[in-house]
Amino acid sequence: MTTSGLGLGNRGDALESLSSRTFDVLVIGGGITGAGIALDAASRGMRVALVEKNDFASGTSSKSSKLIHGGLRYLQTGDLSLVYEAAAERDLLRRLAPDQIKAVQFFWPGWAGGRSQAGIGLWMYDGLAAYRNVRRHQRINTRTAADLLPGTRKTGGGYAYFDAMTDDARLVISILRTARSFGAVVCNHLRVDHLLTSGGQTHGCVASAGGTSIEIKATEVVNATGVWAAELGLGEKTLRPSKGVHIVVSKRDLPIRSACIVKGAHRRSLVFMIPWRSSVIVGTTDDEYSGDLDAPDVDDENLQYLLDTLNKAFEREYTAGDITGAYAGLRPLLSDPKKTSTRDLSRRHCLVEGSEGLITVTGGKLTTYRRMARDVVDLISSRRGMNTECRTQSIKLGHPGVAAEVAERASKLGLEPEVAESLSFSYGDQALEVISLGQEQDLLVPLIDGLPYLAAEVPWGTSREMAVEAGDLFSRRMRISIEDRSAGLNVRRQVEAILSGSSSDHWVNSFARYEAAIARERGPRIGVGIKSSV
Repeated sequence: MTTSGLGLGNRGDALESLSSRTFDVLVIGGGITGAGIALDAASRGMRVALVEKNDFASGTSSKSSKLIHGGLRYLQTGDLSLVYEAAAERDLLRRLAPDQIKAVQFFWPGWAGGRSQAGIGLWMYDGLAAYRNVRRHQRINTRTAADLLPGTRKTGGGYAYFDAMTDDARLVISILRTARSFGAVVCNHLRVDHLLTSGGQTHGCVASAGGTSIEIKATEVVNATGVWAAELGLGEKTLRPSKGVHIVVSKRDLPIRSACIVKGAHRRSLVFMIPWRSSVIVGTTDDEYSGDLDAPDVDDENLQYLLDTLNKAFEREYTAGDITGAYAGLRPLLSDPKKTSTRDLSRRHCLVEGSEGLITVTGGKLTTYRRMARDVVDLISSRRGMNTECRTQSIKLGHPGVAAEVAERASKLGLEPEVAESLSFSYGDQALEVISLGQEQDLLVPLIDGLPYLAAEVPWGTSREMAVEAGDLFSRRMRISIEDRSAGLNVRRQVEAILSGSSSDHWVNSFARYEAAIARERGPRIGVGIKSSV
């Protein structure tokens, strides 16, 4: 089945469908886990609805390290089965979404510490992946290492190994789009006010948007809200959220040619530096979190830690002024009284059946979302006596060869190769349609100088991907909020002009909300670098 020509649908139509139909499965939560459940259930022939209180992927699922990986660090905790499972999923996902999941080389320098242990661990890593890695790990000499990491303070060789990366928020959109091709109804910015129960069973919810409430009826209800799971009920299980902070710098300022692992400054932990899109992501931290679940921020301690780590590894002195963006996300980890640190908590997922039939899934990681979804829908299938089998191991999220076709067409239209690569990475098999929309509306021009985003992506996001807020557009449909020092606010007038057919008051207010949210998350040291002329 192809998903070409399909978007996420119209919100008005979705709201009407949600209030007028009875569904087999209602999924609450529009992150990677909820999206995966919606696709799995819909592909088995179930009538599926999915609702999200904010925007799709607006929580943890847009705040990750962007890696689809086997979990090399889990070798340290002895969780070999999780490494095996994640490596198998990484291999499968690279085949299901060839444009949106890309191989990435990691360099582990000898000066990062544990060289002999690293060699042994990487042999195990390759072995647990059944040698299906992009390539087996290999030794890197000093000369090659200097070429991979120009400007490092230290010299020496090390090891190269291979994993994969993605755009986490864009992957969620792709999965939801595919779920919709199987008949799922999805809707963002629709908050669940309370669950509907009768006879000891949960059979739907009351949800609200814009002051209007609707009832959504369903036979089975799944709580896939991540760190917010306890708000709908987790029984005796308790969550112990962990905050992960990342900072982002331009590749121009950190021109590394390979992802790498370095020893963190002041802490006994390792930090990833990952070339991604036009930037390099530096992170992450892993700290227990007890604040507002809706508003984790890049606190000064973690910001300084990541800057110190950069400066310990590289000759250039990096400051907050070199950061183009930063973000903080929360991991939904299950509590374990035997573990004193969140770094030691398991990344495995857990299913909980509540006393009134509510199914809650939490924990897990981006890479294993498909298996999490399979376990949930297997349980639903068993409870309903359907005995259906999972199909997502063979449902394509993209098609090989699209990137080459996009590159050829973009070249003929005078677009830079980086633009073609960005379009394929973001939209997969719909990238050609984005280009066509740009031609029709004369929007095949850069939205922001120095970044490969087109003005055409603005109307595409609002008309095809349910972007109704500035944050939806700039933080998740595009990744401008972390790749641009001004977070895109320098071009808000252009965006408002492109969307002139929409409510001008709405977008003015929306950009004000977006600016406040970005400033809060980044903190005062990074801030939002808006030109005074705007």
